[in-house]
Amino acid sequence: LREVIVDTGSIASASNQRIRLVANQSLAQVRDQQIQISPAAEFRATTSGTILDITLTAPLKFATDYTVTVTEVKSRFNDQDAEFTHKFRTPGSTVAFLDRADPASEPGGNDVIRGVAIPDGDPVDLYRALGIQQFARVGPSLLVVTASEAGGGAIDLVAPDGITTERLLLPVAGEVGELQPSSTVGLVAFTITSEIADPLPRQATVLYAVDLGGDHVVRAVTGLDGTSLEILDFVVIPGGTLAAAQASDESVSLVDLTGVSPAVPVGQFTTLRGVSPEGSQLLVGDIYGAVTL
Repeated sequence: LREVIVDTGSIASASNQRIRLVANQSLAQVRDQQIQISPAAEFRATTSGTILDITLTAPLKFATDYTVTVTEVKSRFNDQDAEFTHKFRTPGSTVAFLDRADPASEPGGNDVIRGVAIPDGDPVDLYRALGIQQFARVGPSLLVVTASEAGGGAIDLVAPDGITTERLLLPVAGEVGELQPSSTVGLVAFTITSEIADPLPRQATVLYAVDLGGDHVVRAVTGLDGTSLEILDFVVIPGGTLAAAQASDESVSLVDLTGVSPAVPVGQFTTLRGVSPEGSQLLVGDIYGAVTL
């Protein structure tokens, strides 16, 4: 074993991370049964030349010591066995939660986002503001939704210092729905529900996305017809830039949150229930029950 390449910084926070073992000569095909990860973790493996790639289908546990062992490793040129062993520790993490002000004891007080380091940290204040409705972790920063003075919601990007903020410019005023970050760092999807005239006044819930690793511009996600997508529900798919969205007519499609690729139809379903942790299966529902795609 000549080298091991593993990004321990993201291996516990994102799916489809790789452990790459590089040998000093071309390898014979390594079967999954020859590989053991302790503590146990699901994986798939491929062999190419001198490289054994182990792809983890789900994030590993935080602050945990792992051992990867590969037995009966053979060169393409001889039958002599070797054993590869690599040990590493995943990083700790900070679990964040919202501590709302008590209107009885603190009327008009700030809500507080607090963080606790895993495994044995003490709570620390990450950000304070009036009327925090929800938040999401985006890399080292926070994306925070607060009640705006004009009604509806406002979204602020909060730097790791908990002081520096950037207010995102929203295309319409309205209620901001659940923030769903993608495993592609910086990409976040959410909905805005607003009043429109169509031709009579009604509420519309439209899917939006913003690339906080790019230009920070909030853009409507487009559907099958190339226009902004009114939806009933959506879920971001791990491991890329796609989301599954259920339009107002109950049709489900895969949409690209970056706007690069056109939407792809999936089918007509009564509910959109979720996605598997590794992003390979979509769970929907019809009149007969749950369906896995």
